[in-house]
Amino acid sequence: MKDKEAFRLEDFAFSGNWPAQIGDYVVQTVRDGRHVHVDAPAQITVIEPFVDGRKHSVVVVVEMRKRVRTRSLGQMDAAVRPDTSKRFPRVHSIRRVRNDALRKAIMREWPKVAETNVAR
Repeated sequence: MKDKEAFRLEDFAFSGNWPAQIGDYVVQTVRDGRHVHVDAPAQITVIEPFVDGRKHSVVVVVEMRKRVRTRSLGQMDAAVRPDTSKRFPRVHSIRRVRNDALRKAIMREWPKVAETNVAR
């Protein structure tokens, strides 16, 4: 990474067919007791396959901006509703967002996130 002051790397494992590619953005939702928080979009930098028992899995490394706040589901609903007339997706697994207005509304909540640090 060029700018270690502004970015950090995180990783997570995923079992099954991984539908995203390097360069795509992912938005993770995290359940903390009764609350659900939405992390800022993070750009995929590495996808490394491995075998976990009999299942094929991947480790996904994402690059995300430091010092960005998470949002609650209520905040995300309010942010995307004017553009899409829908709520923020409730996802228990990976899901590709095909609605362009929804994608733009999500990215608009974190304007500096789209300024990437990935060297290509």
